[in-house]
Amino acid sequence: MNRITQLVFICFVLVLPLPTYADTAENKFLNEVIQCASYYKISSDALIAMNAPQMKGIADKLKLSHQKSLELALKYDKSATSKFAEIENQQIAEMKASSGLRELMNQYRTKCQQILAAPDERLKYWQMVEM
Repeated sequence: MNRITQLVFICFVLVLPLPTYADTAENKFLNEVIQCASYYKISSDALIAMNAPQMKGIADKLKLSHQKSLELALKYDKSATSKFAEIENQQIAEMKASSGLRELMNQYRTKCQQILAAPDERLKYWQMVEM
């Protein structure tokens, strides 16, 4: 390869977008699981703060779902807890800027239930999307 060809090749390689960890199917799945863990924790904390005895059972279920989501996330990434804190802060900020917990529940409730019920299916979904 002559010098000009080498330079053209190097420039071409530098211009190509490199795949990032953030773009992988596993990372997209992980991000969703962490969002769910955050949603469950925020919801549970909000219900506990209401101090309403009739909401205790629901708050406990949400807390359990938070723990399951976080355990699932940690299976894929040992640094999931630091990512969790970042997403939790982001969701709290969004919640304060909107109509509150109701909007958060509308956005995550069904999706998170489905993800926790069948995490392998959701990961397969992202793998199919990435093909």
